[in-house]
Amino acid sequence: MFSKYPMIEVEEARNIVKSQCENKKIERIELIQGLNRVLAEDIVAKKPFPEFRASTMDGYAVKVQDCPGNLQIDGSIRAGEASNELETGHAKYITTGAPLPKGADAVIPIEEVKIENDTLTVPQAKLGQWIREIGSDIEEGQIVISKNNVLGAAEIALLASLNVREISAIAKIKIGILSTGNELKTLGEETKYGEIIDSNSIMINMLCQEAGCEVKNYGIVKDDLDLVKNTLITMSEECEIIITSGGVSMGDRDFVKPILEQEGQVFFGRLNMKPGKPTTFAKLNNALAFALPGNPVSCFVCFYLLVRYAIDLISSKPEFPIITVNLGSQEIKLDSRPEYHRVIVAWDGSEFKAVTTGSQASSRLLSASKANALLMLPKSSPSLSSISGKVQAILVKPFSNIQPEMKAARISTQHHECPHFAPRNDSVKIGILTISDRVSEGVATDTSGPHLIEKSKELFNGCCTFYQIVPDEIERIRDALLEWCNEGFELIFTTGGTGFSERDVTPEATKMVIEREAPGISTQLIVEGLAKTPLASLSRGVAGIKGRSLIINLPGSLKAVKEGFEILSQVIPHAISILRT
Repeated sequence: MFSKYPMIEVEEARNIVKSQCENKKIERIELIQGLNRVLAEDIVAKKPFPEFRASTMDGYAVKVQDCPGNLQIDGSIRAGEASNELETGHAKYITTGAPLPKGADAVIPIEEVKIENDTLTVPQAKLGQWIREIGSDIEEGQIVISKNNVLGAAEIALLASLNVREISAIAKIKIGILSTGNELKTLGEETKYGEIIDSNSIMINMLCQEAGCEVKNYGIVKDDLDLVKNTLITMSEECEIIITSGGVSMGDRDFVKPILEQEGQVFFGRLNMKPGKPTTFAKLNNALAFALPGNPVSCFVCFYLLVRYAIDLISSKPEFPIITVNLGSQEIKLDSRPEYHRVIVAWDGSEFKAVTTGSQASSRLLSASKANALLMLPKSSPSLSSISGKVQAILVKPFSNIQPEMKAARISTQHHECPHFAPRNDSVKIGILTISDRVSEGVATDTSGPHLIEKSKELFNGCCTFYQIVPDEIERIRDALLEWCNEGFELIFTTGGTGFSERDVTPEATKMVIEREAPGISTQLIVEGLAKTPLASLSRGVAGIKGRSLIINLPGSLKAVKEGFEILSQVIPHAISILRT
């Protein structure tokens, strides 16, 4: 018996799925319900943060004109307290986070003063030192978090600090799950000869929950035409996506595909792939229906390639990245169909390396255990029967650094260029600091900062980006960089203030923060920039490291930022991976 459905390629199938995916509706939810939800709006700060000048140290609030000298201690101010104005010749004890008294213009750390009786001896102070200015964290009108970002604990805490109580989020997708087959038993039931426990529904349920969906399990339906039909129709009325496993091949009890043909519209019924050839995609009422094979591994692979793909499209989430992995000397035999082979991928500091999970039989769920990527293997040909070395793969789960047991495998140690990728579930925390008097005063529009945000998200899937604008003031630049480094930002771009004018002080502020310079980065920017314009030699930008934070100065012009980012995108992921070790 031959199927009436043509065997189509996976890429064509994904395009068909994409054509049927509509944008999800948006709902208002309380902020505390927003964990792992996709933001459907830009969150703009209605007020500056902080709203008051605050001390960033435990110490004494002073007037710079009184320093150095001996001052009279005039009470204390603690976080949450207000204070009267600071008089000349006086100082007030102040704690971290407390509002600065009117008239004070510097804070001297407690360890830098001497106290004898009621007299306070203070050293020289700089204007604005250890003061967090109004709006220095977040300026009024600034986009705090952009739409389509997935909210984590840090993002929710950030919005809470701005007193954001409700947000617009993409509504959770309602998914119905159904398993078919006379041989299936639910978890915990006793099995007789020839019967098996239904693990597919449990696996699909977990995978859907990982994707942030609302799941309803319709249980197991025996191979009865009317039972299967009635259950599918009910599911289509109650859910937005239907996922079935089993009953999709060409046996006399495989009823799912005929019912979808009769009651709905089938878009494809066979795929040129291994595993998962009989996978079917249809529409029943207004629900998208994915009929997956009953073999557990086929179900696992096709879920990631098609179902999760649809979920992420509807939810405005990024697709799983395609990376280059190195199999080394491992030889994998090719099939007559393109194959999605389960592997464990890890990073060795210079490239991704992959180890096969062994036998890839469709029933062998053990091959999916611990697998975090699917090799995209071509079909065999007379000139190519097996493959080794570098292969493309879809990364579906986070990876780790190379493990000892993987080093024992026969994997090549040949160096390759680092792929443009960072783990989606181990998000890189990136700060974009625009430095410009004119932008901070509102008389000019920043184009370079938003461009860096966009390109950072392309380079690092799922990264958390934070954006701030400060004037060309060395203390403001220094304090912003220090704060981000202390908060664990792994990558910080500055744009602006790298030229020759008197106000161009970004390199000087950066040198006050970094512990080690990275001259190769700034040299590469200049050398490759000179190929485009001789003016590249006028940039004084520096790069360096503080702790595990990498800071890179870029010029202010959008053209220079575009060129610089393109150059750096080749090396930044590798640099981040090294700093993480």
